[in-house]
Amino acid sequence: MTASAHGSVRNLLGEKIVRLDRGDFLTVPPTLAHAFALLERVHRGAAGVEEIRASSELYDNHYVDSPVRRDELAGM
Repeated sequence: MTASAHGSVRNLLGEKIVRLDRGDFLTVPPTLAHAFALLERVHRGAAGVEEIRASSELYDNHYVDSPVRRDELAGM
């Protein structure tokens, strides 16, 4: 489950980008590819890859290539 407590966040959910605004939440089925804020921050240079490594201890991170997410980040 992902939630937005402040502001908004764009999430990759399968083959589409879903925007969550304050108070919204999203449940993700276990096998569905998804991505969220940290990857976007790394792409912009606001966070480092080491933060992804550190989050792996807390979250069960798996990496997939997503043309939808790449296109979303390229348009930023």
